[in-house]
Amino acid sequence: MSNYDAAALKDIAEKLCDANRVMIFLMSQDLEDECKKQEHNMLTKYIVKDISGDLLKAIEKPGKVSVDLHIANGLIPKNTEIVELDGNFCNEPQVIDSGVYFMQDAKFRQPKGIVQLKMFSADIGYGTEPKALVFAHLWARVLSRYMQEDLYRATKAGFQFYSEFDSDDFSLLWKGYNEHLPRYVNMVC
Repeated sequence: MSNYDAAALKDIAEKLCDANRVMIFLMSQDLEDECKKQEHNMLTKYIVKDISGDLLKAIEKPGKVSVDLHIANGLIPKNTEIVELDGNFCNEPQVIDSGVYFMQDAKFRQPKGIVQLKMFSADIGYGTEPKALVFAHLWARVLSRYMQEDLYRATKAGFQFYSEFDSDDFSLLWKGYNEHLPRYVNMVC
């Protein structure tokens, strides 16, 4: 197995693509009345039929197959270099703006970042009324459904997104590679 054998691989590929070796399994409870045989271990009903000539021809010569490429994932990092340490930002979080803090990772030295948006609001009775908590959870579900496609691509590129609810606040949390973290945050905001 350690040696590459092109002839053996070609032979295996030809055997796998041989229409005489093809088996198509179709399972459905709707077909149960047609099934006359029964498998002896699990008692599964089944029937065996030959593949029709038209289907066999289509398997042997599939014709032109067109496969479209998916949308390029712009969140896949190209630069994973670690930023040089800045002593001011390594010891404790520094205030950058009103309510905005920054701290550089000096322990794990990873090219990743975390952005957390923590919101405190009593405008709709959040933290005081149960209806507001239910509304917030519904909002989070709508948000995740709305972002489903973006979240999938982001997950494949190593990013994560969370929405968390406490008794008096809720948070949005983004984790991922530094290079495209701002773009990922902007997808939600």
